[in-house]
Amino acid sequence: MAFLSAERISEHRYKTPEGYLICVDSILARTGKQTYKRSEIFGDDDERLVEVDRKEDEVFSKETLASFENKPICVEHPNVEINAENISQYAVGFVRDVRRGERDGVPVMLGTLVITDAKTIEEIENGEHTELSCGYDCDIEDTENPQQRRIRGNHVALCEQGRAGIARIVDSVNDEESTYTEVTKNLEKEADKDMSWLDSVIKDSKRITDFDITPRNVRVVREFIVNNGNKFSKSKDKDKILDYIKMKTGRNADYDDVMYIIKNYTRATINDETTEEIKDVPLSEYEIRWIDKIAKLRGESRESFVHNDIIKAGTVKEALQSVANRVALAGIGTANTEISSVHERRNGKTISYVQLWGKLSDIIKKV
Repeated sequence: MAFLSAERISEHRYKTPEGYLICVDSILARTGKQTYKRSEIFGDDDERLVEVDRKEDEVFSKETLASFENKPICVEHPNVEINAENISQYAVGFVRDVRRGERDGVPVMLGTLVITDAKTIEEIENGEHTELSCGYDCDIEDTENPQQRRIRGNHVALCEQGRAGIARIVDSVNDEESTYTEVTKNLEKEADKDMSWLDSVIKDSKRITDFDITPRNVRVVREFIVNNGNKFSKSKDKDKILDYIKMKTGRNADYDDVMYIIKNYTRATINDETTEEIKDVPLSEYEIRWIDKIAKLRGESRESFVHNDIIKAGTVKEALQSVANRVALAGIGTANTEISSVHERRNGKTISYVQLWGKLSDIIKKV
C-alpha cells in the first residue's frame, strides 16, 4: 500500500503529514481454536467453555479477507454493530491491505492500520491498546466440534487484552538505513525478540523529569546502544547519550533512569568510571508453576492443567514473557493462565521466592 510519510517511527510505524499513524503488517487474527463461553456464541444461559475452531480456508477465503477491507478501527469492542449511522461515535481509523501472511511460522491475517484520532495515537505510542481483536459475524454450527464459517468483518478493535494472543500492532526497531556489523545485527535481532512484549508492559510507568519510560523512548536508548556497538562507557558516553535523547525526542532525560533502561532493556556491556568491564548478569533459572484455567474448567486431569516450567532468563520479566509467548501460541492466552508460584534459582539452588501470583495478563503489566 502506498502512502505519503512525513516521519518514520520504526520499521512498521509511520506518521503522515497530517499526523495520522500508519501501522503496517499488523497481525489481525490467527487460525485455530479459541475458547468462548457457550452463552457468548449460542445465546443460551450455559456458561460452560467451548472451543470453536477457525480453519485456514475460512479465515483466508477471498470473501473473508475482502470483508475486513476498509472497515473501521475502534478502541475496545462496542456493544453494537458498527454501521454508517453510528460510525462517528466509535471509529478512530480504518484498516486496509488485508491479506494472508505468516509470523514465526504461524499463518496469520495481516493488515495496515490507519489511525486518525489524536488521543488514540498517543495511547498507542505510550504502549496502550496495542493488541487487536476482530469484530465479525459468522455462522457457527452447534456440533461436538463447533467451527466458524462464512466470517464477515465489521470492525477491528484496539484492546488491552486481545483474545487471539498474537494479534497485535507490530513495531520492530530494525532500521534499514543503519549499517551495523553482522554480529551487531544478530544481537539486535535477538534483543528485539526479548522486547516484542514491551508495548503491553510499559503502560503505568513513572515520569522521570520530562522523559517518560515509554516504548518509543526505550527504543531511542536501544538505538544509541546498538549504534555504539552494544557497549556503554559511563565516563565517555554519558553526555553523548543524553544529547542523543535530546536530539531524538526533544526531552531532557535523567541519567540514572537512562542507566536503568540500559541495564534492563539492552544487551550493552557497561564500563564503569575505572574502565573495568561489568559483564551481563548471569542468567538465573526461574521455576514458574502455572495453571491452564481452560483445561481445569473442562475437568481434565491435574497433569493436563498444572505446568511447571524451568526457564533461563536475565530477569523475572523475561521469564514471565516466555510463559506468555507459550500460552499465546497454544491458544490459551494470558487471561486464562494463572501463575501460582515463581522461584528464582542459581546453580541449582533456590535463591529467592518471587511474590507473584494471579492472572498472567495482570502480572505482566505490573512487573
